[in-house]
Amino acid sequence: MSWPKPPLRVTQMGGALRYRKPDSAEHNIRLDVPAAQSVLKAVADGRLSAPEFIASEVTFTPRMEVTADSPLYAGLHAPQASEWAQLLASHLDRWFERFYPGSMQHDALTLSAALELPYVDSDAIRIEMDDIGRTREAGPDRGVALRWSVGAEYEPFMQWR
Repeated sequence: MSWPKPPLRVTQMGGALRYRKPDSAEHNIRLDVPAAQSVLKAVADGRLSAPEFIASEVTFTPRMEVTADSPLYAGLHAPQASEWAQLLASHLDRWFERFYPGSMQHDALTLSAALELPYVDSDAIRIEMDDIGRTREAGPDRGVALRWSVGAEYEPFMQWR
């Protein structure tokens, strides 16, 4: 049976080819492994176009961490900053006080990829996922073809407004 290709474009934050905890799946995949496997199955049988995965090797880096000392944070707190910027600065203040002194911009980088902005570099690869959600590159006759992040332009991304 041939499935029609829906006009849905999936950009997923998560997955890792070299996760920092080798005995575990990357956090976002680990939260719902059956859902991630369903996405790959839908791609394999043609119900879904190839998604783009923005992997933790690309998002988990201090190069895009915002702290109270960051120029980006200072700009959000500036007296002339727009209302949305001041709201974001307020949220960052709460995060710094309650949780951690920095915030890596995983979500924003993934959003930039979904918007097709030029910050994330991706390649077409084949991946497979094991029963606990760990992902690895697959051979030519195995796995599912999709787009996978291989790098990012961090400095220009951190200037994105």
